[in-house]
Amino acid sequence: MGSSGGYRGFAFKVSKEGTFSPYAWGLRSPAGLGASPEGELFYTDNQGDWVPTSTFHLLQEGKFYGHPVSLAERPGYSKESITNTAVEVFDKLREKPVALIPHIEVANSPGNPAWDTSKGQFGPFAGQIFIGDQTQSNIFRVLLDNVNGRYQGAVINFMNGFQSGNIRTEFDIKGQLWIGQTARGWGAKGGKPFGLQKVVWDGTNPFELHDITLTKTGFKLTFTDKVDVKSVALSSFSVQQWNYHYSSNYGSPKMNLEPVMPSKVSLSDDKLTVTIDMPLTADKLVQIDFPDLKDVTGRSVGVEKVYYTLNQLRR
Repeated sequence: MGSSGGYRGFAFKVSKEGTFSPYAWGLRSPAGLGASPEGELFYTDNQGDWVPTSTFHLLQEGKFYGHPVSLAERPGYSKESITNTAVEVFDKLREKPVALIPHIEVANSPGNPAWDTSKGQFGPFAGQIFIGDQTQSNIFRVLLDNVNGRYQGAVINFMNGFQSGNIRTEFDIKGQLWIGQTARGWGAKGGKPFGLQKVVWDGTNPFELHDITLTKTGFKLTFTDKVDVKSVALSSFSVQQWNYHYSSNYGSPKMNLEPVMPSKVSLSDDKLTVTIDMPLTADKLVQIDFPDLKDVTGRSVGVEKVYYTLNQLRR
């Protein structure tokens, strides 16, 4: 991926007076920019060369995000020097994703992040992040976790079966989630070439994972409804972890895939939070499955697995 017109892989800003300036670089194929309610910028990038699986990033001024082609336009670099630079150097320079998005399992071509600022008009997910995927025709959530002053977090599927490829998401003032769709360029599971749909909360309370946070010894999983204590056992959970290989290759398989054995599980007094203890290793993507969990009325959980990007351990 070269640059025919300049500034390939750059995010840039334009002042009110019309002055252009580079903001960040090393982006590959960013399909969506979004601003949080606090004004922080985030974006998604699509799997490909130098992006082993799709990603969700905090976009910060002056940072490098991993695709070397843009460095040719930065001081101290040239096309020749980039070609002769070891992958390990780029790896140390780049910003880690806030969340890795497992390829196919969650998304192939994610679009923009949208924040639910409806204060409950969209159900129990107020403040959370929703992203559409163009290929999978689904919507997934991002669950942010602030660990040692830096964001990392998890992705979990939300809803499937849309009519076309989901690429633009936006909440309206009524708390309805609008989805702009296209299958242009790639196929989409939904089948239709383009479309517009919206998701409206029907007032029921789903039984879903609401949030996940890292502890010093494992994770806390909070649910949208009370969990049946009889379903909370070590056998109700299975965990595996892996990492991806950062390189110029197009994508990466799961590397160092291995099971993780939880050692303890408990339920909070309010029956909403399950705490799981397990061995923790930094720089891993941790998948936690919980298909056997039930709520107090006997309902199974709607989405039974979550993927947490463990960039660093909690101090």
